[in-house]
Amino acid sequence: MSMPVSPVPLFDGQPPESETDAAWTHWTAYVQSRGLLSKPASLAVYTHMWQSFATWLQAQRIGLPDLNVAQLSRFLDERSRESELSPRHAWRLVRLIDRVIQFEAMRLAYPPSNACAELLARRPDIQYANASQQDGLPEALSAHEAATLLRWLSPGEPATDARSSAAWKEVRIRAAIGLQLGAGLTPGEIRALELRHVQRAAAGLAVPQRPAALTLPAHGNSPAHTVQLNGWPARLLDEWLTLRGELEFPGSMVFPSTRSAGAAWGKVAHYEAVRKALAAAGLGQTDGGSYRLRHTYALRQLRRGVTPAELSRRLGVTDPDVMDRYQRLLAKREESQVEEFENSYNARLDAW
Repeated sequence: MSMPVSPVPLFDGQPPESETDAAWTHWTAYVQSRGLLSKPASLAVYTHMWQSFATWLQAQRIGLPDLNVAQLSRFLDERSRESELSPRHAWRLVRLIDRVIQFEAMRLAYPPSNACAELLARRPDIQYANASQQDGLPEALSAHEAATLLRWLSPGEPATDARSSAAWKEVRIRAAIGLQLGAGLTPGEIRALELRHVQRAAAGLAVPQRPAALTLPAHGNSPAHTVQLNGWPARLLDEWLTLRGELEFPGSMVFPSTRSAGAAWGKVAHYEAVRKALAAAGLGQTDGGSYRLRHTYALRQLRRGVTPAELSRRLGVTDPDVMDRYQRLLAKREESQVEEFENSYNARLDAW
């Protein structure tokens, strides 16, 4: 009679360094294929976090498939004693561990681990440490605020009929707001934008060339990336560029600070221009500056079915946690009013 063969443990009681390295290599290759963790600095931070966990597994002779909630809790306790691990950093560390372990379980077809989920359920201080109300993420515009702002940007409104040289600052701020609300640019990208970054569509028989895309250089933590322009953001930018040319602004900046010098728009001046414009649009005093416009764009794109990976590419985002935060905020938002208005607004622009 043949004896039953016992299953061989994946790590035979101790995870070889090559196995934890392999788990990390396969996971990072997967997320980078989706356009995430492409910035070396971000990858270095996550690699350091994973290596600290992998080293602890080695010392404890614990295999990835065998990790349980008690062991994970002990790891965090030891890290806290060594480096005063904050709840927010613990949340990021647990999330990273969970992603890698679950991906490795799927890749090697062994049962998924519940250790991270169980730990977060037991530790609300960690589970909610990165909640939007605590991590400083600015609120997006409400559906009513976004619809109100879109109406203010709409052509044909009384405040936008006159396009004289005296009103060039109004045309400039409308185009800048349009690129943030309708294309997701950051304030820094707005101020750094140059004429050479604007790509125009090929002209048809009766259709003038319009801005079709922006080739944004690397800026801050964002890598170089291309932003496609469609509909009303392209129209607003085209209107501003036309006026800019007619008034013969010097320099190469898309949004110069003055007519005489053509220098880049200052940070404070841009912030104040946005604040005053939002007040003029009927939004009153709003906190968070123009980043609220970018966040509103991101939430609307996710609601329309754009994948987090695709949105990351559009925004030039390399940190996966940013998409997680947007998805949590999305659950709290109702944007049917904005979508209904924007559909009718785009129809008006097509006829404009």
